[in-house]
Amino acid sequence: VTRTIAFFTDFGSQDIYVGQLHAAAKKTGSDCPLVDLFHDVNSFDIHAGASLLAAMLDYLPHNAIVVGVVDPGVGGKRLPIAVELGERWLVGPDNGLFSRSVAWSTSEAQYWTLESPIGIAKTFHGRDVFLPVAIDLADGELGQIRRVEDAGDISTHRAAEEIEGDDQRVIHVDHYGNLISGIRGVAIAPHQNIVIAGRVLAHADYYERVPVGECFWYVNSIGLLEISANQASAARALNVKG
Repeated sequence: VTRTIAFFTDFGSQDIYVGQLHAAAKKTGSDCPLVDLFHDVNSFDIHAGASLLAAMLDYLPHNAIVVGVVDPGVGGKRLPIAVELGERWLVGPDNGLFSRSVAWSTSEAQYWTLESPIGIAKTFHGRDVFLPVAIDLADGELGQIRRVEDAGDISTHRAAEEIEGDDQRVIHVDHYGNLISGIRGVAIAPHQNIVIAGRVLAHADYYERVPVGECFWYVNSIGLLEISANQASAARALNVKG
């Protein structure tokens, strides 16, 4: 069975790192499909990454393997882990990036720790630690990972259990100036107004429901509350930065 590997990082789309992930994957000879799910998480923002990844996860194949890297502590004390969620796997740092994926999942998480090979780049675990494990998993092999008996030893598990409510912040501003929040659409009714930057905004289903330039909120394509403006930048109109 061919399994997809999806990359989710804060590496940015303009730097050298994403290409190295693809090159390293191809160098192994693996023919598994590679998907660039998202590479523009706000730098070092683990909490924003956690909400975005959790919202995107169900749009991947049911047996996909995610290499997730928002990892300001790379090379330090945080563990490298793999999280088994049903048939999906998340491979990355044990720093909370996977916490909302665990909390929002209907599958019970199983945790595994990874070994760090000798002679790797201390600051590029995405390529040298997480990716090789993802390749093994895609090929049906557990490789160099070890099952964790006590989930309480894993920071991701503890963080998932401590989550109360959704992230109320703007967690991403796209190039249109749309403001993506960490609030799930199921948490708010369409008749409710929201307040942001001192402005009260009503709900609309889509852009043409409001005059050109007017801001409104809606539930976006990954199920999160988003603030937009018809043919304009909501970020600029509201003077909000991500």
